[in-house]
Amino acid sequence: MTLQRDWSKLDQIARRRRVAADRLLNHLLDDLPSGTRGTDILVETTLGKLMAALERDLLLKAEAKDPAKLLDRALLWLHEQEIIRLNKGLAIFRSAMTIRLAQEKRNFLKADFIPLKQHYDEQIVQIHVMVEYVQRGLSAMAEALRLAMDYFKLQRAEFLSRWLPDREKELARQTTPESWRAIVESLNNPTQQKIVTDDRDRANVLILAGPGSGKTRVLVHRIAYLVRVGRENPRGVLALAYNRHAAVEIRRRLTDLIGDDAKGVTVLTCHALAMRLVGASFAERAVMDEDAFRAVLRQAAVPSFRRFAWK
Repeated sequence: MTLQRDWSKLDQIARRRRVAADRLLNHLLDDLPSGTRGTDILVETTLGKLMAALERDLLLKAEAKDPAKLLDRALLWLHEQEIIRLNKGLAIFRSAMTIRLAQEKRNFLKADFIPLKQHYDEQIVQIHVMVEYVQRGLSAMAEALRLAMDYFKLQRAEFLSRWLPDREKELARQTTPESWRAIVESLNNPTQQKIVTDDRDRANVLILAGPGSGKTRVLVHRIAYLVRVGRENPRGVLALAYNRHAAVEIRRRLTDLIGDDAKGVTVLTCHALAMRLVGASFAERAVMDEDAFRAVLRQAAVPSFRRFAWK
């Protein structure tokens, strides 16, 4: 820390501000009706009247090179000390940020987003560095402290080469190595791994496979990949199954893979989704039949198709 003024000058400035604050406070008290007492009493004034209150003190007026600046500092000091509370007037002294957008209209190019991508890529690396710090600290705290010192001292490439060598692919993932192995590598099937790690943003994927081929497993691992690696919000994921047993199995496997994050994923049967769409409930029915379920499915599907047709 470097002082820009000597102590005597700072003492002089502080004294001047306290004197100005005293003059302003007396002005506010004089504006109150006679005999008023209590807390949180509202006083209304203007900047012109406040400035006049300062200028009535001739000694203070002679010392102040910038009376408007002194007024600002004295009022804010009173506010920060909770002697007064600047309500709407606070905006005069601490104005909101004003952002003016240029009128230029152009399409954004891929190069425009490179700085943002670099920022998020570096955040991912920082997460892996913190994981490494914790793991080393559990066994040898001195080594973890050396890692922390090197992080702030060394260049990025040198630091990664020393503490995280040969882990370029791992550093690019938004999840831990253990999570990656559980979600992707544990599949031991190149085709399934390719489906699970598909990173296309706008693509509908249809997977055709026979009984016992691992469709449910791929679905569960795909959801886990989206949540843990893609950092998607679990509450934005919907999984549909044909029967209740499959839905329960999906929930169980998801919990094994991603823990409490699985609670945010919505897993329903097709009939349960239809009942949600139309607001139907069979809780009070003692006996259920297939016709009732079919009616709910038709009610949920047909009106939707009609709306889309009108559009």
